[in-house]
Amino acid sequence: MGFKGKGFRKDLAYESLYNKTVYIEFDETDGLKGYYGRYLAYVYLPNGTDFNALQGFRAKIKSRFVDFWYYLWLAKEVKLKIVPMKRKIASLSIDKGVLRLNQNVVEKLDEKELRYILLHELIHLKVNDVNHGSLFMKELEKYLEFEKTREIEIEIIKKLIQ
Repeated sequence: MGFKGKGFRKDLAYESLYNKTVYIEFDETDGLKGYYGRYLAYVYLPNGTDFNALQGFRAKIKSRFVDFWYYLWLAKEVKLKIVPMKRKIASLSIDKGVLRLNQNVVEKLDEKELRYILLHELIHLKVNDVNHGSLFMKELEKYLEFEKTREIEIEIIKKLIQ
């Protein structure tokens, strides 16, 4: 299919939990261990984020990503990573075929804004250029008119400066 992944949940757990302090909460009504002898617990990140809920959020992003990959008829393989970043919403390596989304940003976006970010970044890959030149803009306008693009970008900026 063109989407490469090493085990989505393993990557998520590693990125989110490795070498970090987490908070574990057991639910007394379910018992300490499940049917297979594994511990049943809620895992919370230091910022209070429910790790189990985060898995569902990432699966949703992955699904939208795969949809756009097919929709744009991309011939290149692309690996999606959702990682914390300090200054960017997204980062694309065309040569390596890696799209990184800022975990801290995408958690704040609604469906429309998330779809726009994915579309925007994958169009960069389709035109094989990280710049916003005429070829990029022409391709983007095939899927979304210019005014709507600007409207969504403004909504994203408003959320980020709050």
